Amino acid sequence: MATIRVLFCDDSGGVLKGFENNVSKPLENLVDAQASSSIAGVEARIAAGETFDIVVTDLNFEKVGGSPRDGLEILRLAREHWQGVEPILMTAYEGSLDVRDGLRLRGLGVNEENLLAKTDAEDPGITWLRLRERIQGIALRKQAEAKEMQSLKRENRYLRETVAREVRTWILSQPLSASAAQIAADADSHLGEQIGRSFVMKEVFRRMRRAAVLPSDVLILGPTGTGKDLVARSIHKLSVRANQPFVKADLTTTTQNLLESELFGHERGAFTGADMRKEGLLALADKGTFFLDEIGNISPEVQAKLLRVLEDRRFRPLGSQRERVVDVRVIAATNEDLGRAVADGSFRADLFERLNVLRILLPSLADRAEDIPLLVAMFVTADRERFGVRGLDRISPEALDLLMAQPWPRNVRQLKHVIERVFSEADTEAETIDVRAIDVALAEPGVRAAASESVPATDLFRRILAREVSLNLPDIKRKFGEDAARDVIRKAMIHFRGLPSAEECDEHFGGCSPNAWRQFAFQLGLTWKAVKGSSK
Repeated sequence: MATIRVLFCDDSGGVLKGFENNVSKPLENLVDAQASSSIAGVEARIAAGETFDIVVTDLNFEKVGGSPRDGLEILRLAREHWQGVEPILMTAYEGSLDVRDGLRLRGLGVNEENLLAKTDAEDPGITWLRLRERIQGIALRKQAEAKEMQSLKRENRYLRETVAREVRTWILSQPLSASAAQIAADADSHLGEQIGRSFVMKEVFRRMRRAAVLPSDVLILGPTGTGKDLVARSIHKLSVRANQPFVKADLTTTTQNLLESELFGHERGAFTGADMRKEGLLALADKGTFFLDEIGNISPEVQAKLLRVLEDRRFRPLGSQRERVVDVRVIAATNEDLGRAVADGSFRADLFERLNVLRILLPSLADRAEDIPLLVAMFVTADRERFGVRGLDRISPEALDLLMAQPWPRNVRQLKHVIERVFSEADTEAETIDVRAIDVALAEPGVRAAASESVPATDLFRRILAREVSLNLPDIKRKFGEDAARDVIRKAMIHFRGLPSAEECDEHFGGCSPNAWRQFAFQLGLTWKAVKGSSK
């Protein structure tokens, strides 16, 4: 059974010793407990590639030159760098926490059970007992979840591979235009312009259909290029508001000082240059759907006004003394982590809660590679018609495999552009798109290069661990250099407490066997014995 790693943070040597005697030692068969006395110590562990499952921290670190609120920053760092970490705040200053602190704690995932008050120094045993019981309960739960998750991952990997094989075989068996026609006629393979037969996309389709029939506002989350705009439009078309306006406010292209005018409108003379009355986008969306794209970009002032719109559908145009009432269904989208934005104070917790009623999470293309053959068929067929091409209605197995092996950092949008580039560069009289045509399209600046440029070498191990990228060791050395490969191996050894297992290699390092991993590490002068000694 995997050991649960715990980091305990306090600026008092006596408290650190008390944790060791009363929590760490009694639970030594269950947890691997480490200690830190400052934010700097936590940052050093993050830089070294260490990860933890539970972080317990004091609030006040003034004894070591810190601030009375350093504990909140430690929790923010933990949440940012350690996926799934369970935060616990243990403080003698519970009464000093104000409303804003409470909102930050909620954004950081600290619930009532994980907010522990230190008892009087005369009776510290109660504090340690409560903390020990809490950590023990979390650790046992995390072990059970990890065991179940490994089983689910194995099953999911098998199912994904099965779907990928079946879809690949089907696409290669006939002209791409025939496949595209069958996909378009199959309601289970698409919803609106979203295409897929993967399990993750079936869940997206289910949530889209659910959102369409409900009046609730919707929050769409997902990386750039996954089609959040298309999902919003599909929900609108499937809803009772389908015959009413769909109005999009792109918050990435509007300067902050003009944003309020764009959203809410203004009266004549409301500000310098306002020489005529202007209707805002909200008013234009009345009775229909109002789509806020990249909502994570807006200022706190605009956030407050949007919250009012969401609460009672009222707003006031700039320079106006009268409020307007609007009947809109709001759909918001962003590629940012709004939970993290709430934690660091850049996004209002109450606005996030109000938006986060009905949520749709779009996966990256790398997380649904089994859908790539379907997307290729649709994009090729559309481009054949657009370019007036009679050929290129099939794709070779090698070309399709090359497309399925790409990391696609810019997701579906990037795949679409690559297919379009094929038609710009390839021999359109040829019957089949071959691997050379795909190779040429991928070699264009910003395509293959983006796979490495999008992942800074200094941040590589964290992204590998978070499964944002999957690279084997030779790929890491080739794309990022020997120093980056050595750094990843060292951090991996520290994280896994030695050489990764076969399952861990398969999950994080592109299927490298432990033996191959060991040999590669040895070639770079790294052994667990050496790394362990240098990390102490």
